[in-house]
Amino acid sequence: MKKKLSKVLLIDDDRPTNFFHEMIIRKKEFSESVFAYRGVSEAMTYLNSIVENGEAFPDLIFLDLNMPGLDGWDFIEAFKRLDSPLKSFTKIIVLTTTVSPREKKRALGIPEILDFKNKPLSSELLDEILQRHF
Repeated sequence: MKKKLSKVLLIDDDRPTNFFHEMIIRKKEFSESVFAYRGVSEAMTYLNSIVENGEAFPDLIFLDLNMPGLDGWDFIEAFKRLDSPLKSFTKIIVLTTTVSPREKKRALGIPEILDFKNKPLSSELLDEILQRHF
């Protein structure tokens, strides 16, 4: 039986990208559930409700860096401030279109960020992530 994650969170301001990534995750049966948010504020509201209700954190968060208003860097700072030891089990993978080596280096220098991948998600990329990180 292949491994399946319990919960995946997508944070990307682009609705079609979220739709496509959610479709790939569901088709691949990569996770029991997947939640997509188009902004940092929405995602943090969801995560704060998890803390308040004592629910399980996502196993994996796919995070876009370049979003209007609050961006992926802001999300990381807000995530660090969440008051729950359970967040330490959540893995964050940057999923972006940026090709900047400087941004990649910055991201991989943050302990909460596990990996840095380019969009779009694919079946092969999900297999790689599952094998490498879970």
